[in-house]
Amino acid sequence: MSEQLAASVPSAPPAPAAEPLRIGPSTALALLCGLLYYAAAELGLALRFPGLAVSALWPPNAVLLTALLLTSPRRWWIPLLAVVPAHFAAHADAGFPVWRLLWQIGLNSTLAVGTAVALRALVAARHPFGTLRDLSVYLVVAVFAVPAAVTVLAPNTVLSMLDPAASAKEPAWLAWRSSYLSNATAFLTLVPAIVLWVSEGPSWLRRATSARVAEAGLLTLGVYLVCMSVLAGPAATPAALYALLPLLLWAAARFGVGGVATVLFVLALGATVQAIDGRGPFGETIALESVFGLQLFLFAIALPVLILAVLMDERARSEAAIRDADDALRDSYAQVQDLAGRLISAQEGERTRIARDLHDDVGQQLAAVAIGLSRVRQHLPADSSGTAEDVSRLQEGVNHIAHALRDLSHELHPAALRHLGLGVALKGHCREFAERHGIEVDFRAEGDLRPVTPEIALCAFRVAQEALRNVAQHAGTIAVRVRLAGADGALRLTIGDDGRGFDRDAAAALPGLGLIGMDERVRAVGGRLTIDTQPGEGTTVAIHVPIGDPAHGAPDRPPRG
Repeated sequence: MSEQLAASVPSAPPAPAAEPLRIGPSTALALLCGLLYYAAAELGLALRFPGLAVSALWPPNAVLLTALLLTSPRRWWIPLLAVVPAHFAAHADAGFPVWRLLWQIGLNSTLAVGTAVALRALVAARHPFGTLRDLSVYLVVAVFAVPAAVTVLAPNTVLSMLDPAASAKEPAWLAWRSSYLSNATAFLTLVPAIVLWVSEGPSWLRRATSARVAEAGLLTLGVYLVCMSVLAGPAATPAALYALLPLLLWAAARFGVGGVATVLFVLALGATVQAIDGRGPFGETIALESVFGLQLFLFAIALPVLILAVLMDERARSEAAIRDADDALRDSYAQVQDLAGRLISAQEGERTRIARDLHDDVGQQLAAVAIGLSRVRQHLPADSSGTAEDVSRLQEGVNHIAHALRDLSHELHPAALRHLGLGVALKGHCREFAERHGIEVDFRAEGDLRPVTPEIALCAFRVAQEALRNVAQHAGTIAVRVRLAGADGALRLTIGDDGRGFDRDAAAALPGLGLIGMDERVRAVGGRLTIDTQPGEGTTVAIHVPIGDPAHGAPDRPPRG
């Protein structure tokens, strides 16, 4: 019975499985900023010279500024709150009172926020290290203006102004200089590398080739060796610092602003550590002079090479844009040429069809009309002389129309060109042109024209047709020279006259496709067209088209464009 009751009682639902701990983006950003700020603060405290309260450069503010630059302003509150516990944790053993730590946090936050707000307002790019204009804004705002203004409120500066004992130990202007240069040096040497590696580093690594990695390794080795010999050597002199210049120029030329920023990052930290240990050219004087000399050195070397690297990057981007534009223009021009070739082929096909229709259809009908008129005239009565004369005039007119259609048919589709070759066809056309227009044509053909392909022959014939038509319409001359030659693997055709000539720029602005059509025809077969003319000095039209030789056949057509 108890077993039945137990079976009738519904069992309790199983306990839900524990969900895995999920960290949202805001939490991850806060943790990352807090950890990086803590590590940077520990590093900054380690970069203090003995007996000085201010570090040679202060990395935590560089980390905070980077977080603000790479984060949407709506999320700035996350890194600003995350640095508070990190700052307290890093200074737990420093012996500062709470009010002074809060003062430092407020100063650091004000400096980072003020700089980020100004850069957001003045720089539209993702980061201010892409163009000379943006870099100039960054240098003025982040390296000079904002740190100089905000560090007036630094604890050391204010205490020196208010406490006579502190002022006697360190004047207020020296306290301000120490705080300003500590932040400005970090913004100049550390922020560019951090920002660029966070924003561009993944794409750099994806595009890196083995040769690029090897070159970066050689550059890194060179920086290490020079730093160890110059910045850590016991007998290093300030003049030995020039040994760093070739490496910085190498980084600027081959790796751009990212490479220079990385070298400066390593150089700033390495030089500071060596100087604190009393080694190198900045470790042999009293602490305050060593810090100031080191900071001036970093300023003097970082400013020009950063500007140089940005200029070289801008030039490289401009050259790449020009190359892309040239490639696009070349592709577009090739497409235009291909379209022009297709249009010319379609035009020739249409001309052939029209010529065939005129010859086979209209020409035969006109011939039938002429025959019919002849029969009508034969069957007229003997006393109808007037009617017979009218019929004769009609028959003569029909014959003239038939001859005109035949000439037009030959112009549209020169059959002699296909059956007899370019030389014979062009000579016949020149003879017909002279008879039709009363202009003397001096035609000469020389050389071997056998390698001329039908496509090239048709191009030369059409150019000659158009040039002679222009002579008849515009030149105002009574003689023209036509020279056709095949030699040295090329076909040359020249049509010259001593007529009026013309202004090419003015002619190009006029409607019509004569000159353009000739040029496109010649380009379509891999040749070039030249027109030499001046008003009152005649005109010479010449084409030069590569051809093959009889033993080896026609060569491949050169690429268009």
